[in-house]
Amino acid sequence: MQNIMHKRGESDHGDKVTWVLGLDVHEIPELLELKPPAKNAQLRKEVEQNWSGAGNWGMRKSFYLGRLKSLDSIKKLHLKGWKRGSEKAMELADGLMENVAQPVGIRRRIHWGDDGDEFDRERLNDGHFDSCWRSSRRAVAPATPIINIAVGWGGNANLSHEQLFWSGAAALALIRILENAGYQTSLTAVCANDRRSETEHIAICCRVKQAGEYLRSDAVASVICHAATFRTFLFAAYASAPFQQDPGLGHNCRVDRVIPACIDSGVIEAPQVLMPDTYDRYSAKNAIENALNDLAAANLAALPEAVR
Repeated sequence: MQNIMHKRGESDHGDKVTWVLGLDVHEIPELLELKPPAKNAQLRKEVEQNWSGAGNWGMRKSFYLGRLKSLDSIKKLHLKGWKRGSEKAMELADGLMENVAQPVGIRRRIHWGDDGDEFDRERLNDGHFDSCWRSSRRAVAPATPIINIAVGWGGNANLSHEQLFWSGAAALALIRILENAGYQTSLTAVCANDRRSETEHIAICCRVKQAGEYLRSDAVASVICHAATFRTFLFAAYASAPFQQDPGLGHNCRVDRVIPACIDSGVIEAPQVLMPDTYDRYSAKNAIENALNDLAAANLAALPEAVR
C-alpha cells in the first residue's frame, strides 16, 4: 500500500496537496485496519456505528448499502463476488461485441526476392537464384495492445446504491468487450474527494485488474459496482486521511481532478480511457460507445496512411 502526500503547483489559494493512497484489490480489507489521526478518531467511531447498524443509516440500508445488513455480510460480498451485479453489468455489452475491430499494428515482415536491400550469398549458393535478396516491408498484423482504463469510484450521499452501480458497470462491460476483441486491459478504480477545498484533495487508487490477468467479473463487480464496498472500506480510509475530516466525509468530485497527482506519484499509469461518472443505464451505455469510438479513432490514426 502506497501512502503519498503530493504537492502540485500553486493556485490562487496556495499549494494543491493531494493525499494519494495506492493499493491492490486484495488489500481492500486492510483499509479497515488503518488508524485514524486523533482529530478524526470520533468520526471513525461514527463510521463504525453505521457498519453495525447502530448509526443513522439504519432505516436507509437499501439506499446506502444495497440491503446488506452487517459488516460481515459486506466482507463476504468482497470475498465471494457479486454474481448478480456482474450479470447486470454484462448486459451493457449486448449488441456491442461485434462492433469492435480486432486491434492491429504495423510490423516489419521479411521478404526474399530477386531484388532488395541486402544480398545473401548463402541463399545464392543453395540455388535460390530468384530469392537471394532480402528486404523488409511494413504490413498490418494482429496486435494485442494494452488499454489502461480508469474509472471513478463512489459518489456523494445523495446517490443511491442503484445509481452508484452504473459507473463501475460501464467499465466492467467495456473490459469484456475489449478483451473479447483481442485487447489486454488493466483497470484502476479511483476515488476522488476534494473535501470542498480548493487546495486539499484525496485520491484512493485501487488496481482492480492487471493486464493479462483473467477477468473474474463477479469479483470486480463486488468492488466497483456495489455501494457497500465504497461506503465501508473507503469511508474507513477517509477517516484515516491526514486532513481533518468534516462529519460528511468530504465531497466526492470528478476523477479527472486527481488523476494528474496519481500519475505524478507513480501510483497509476496514464489511462488511455477515463470513464466518466454515470448514474443510470443510458449514460453507462453511452460512455461505453464513446470509449469504443475514441479507441477506434486512435487505432486508425496510428496506422500509416498507405495501409488504412
